[in-house]
Amino acid sequence: MSTAATTFTFIQSPLRFAIHRLPPSAAAHLRADLLARHPFATVSRTRDELSVLVPDTVTVGDLLHDATHAGEAKTEASYGAFKIDGVLDFSLVGILARVAGTLAAHGIPVFVVSTFDTDYVLVKDARVGDAVAALRGEGHTVVEGGI
Repeated sequence: MSTAATTFTFIQSPLRFAIHRLPPSAAAHLRADLLARHPFATVSRTRDELSVLVPDTVTVGDLLHDATHAGEAKTEASYGAFKIDGVLDFSLVGILARVAGTLAAHGIPVFVVSTFDTDYVLVKDARVGDAVAALRGEGHTVVEGGI
């Protein structure tokens, strides 16, 4: 099913987020209890890296049980987050392409997280206002709220 004519509601989080990159072996040192305290956090591990997205008030040192891998971390901070409201059916085609294309047309880079139910689009804090205007310009609704 195509999403060409579909508009979405985006929930804009009042929080700002950071993306931390650690070596994959740091997964054994990650504090899952800390992640569970936050309304939105995600962890992705590949053979090359461990990526952790958390509110930007959480430091790399906070994430780890010990400081073994803290010195190897890279961080990109100050991202605003937008959640596509509702559960997106797996048969939908082109959702992220459409959203990313809209933002790309306005020169706005994105970092995207997908979950089983929906997608999240993150943009640098300095471009959040531009992202809101671009999404609204395509007929989407943007509301503030918790994600």
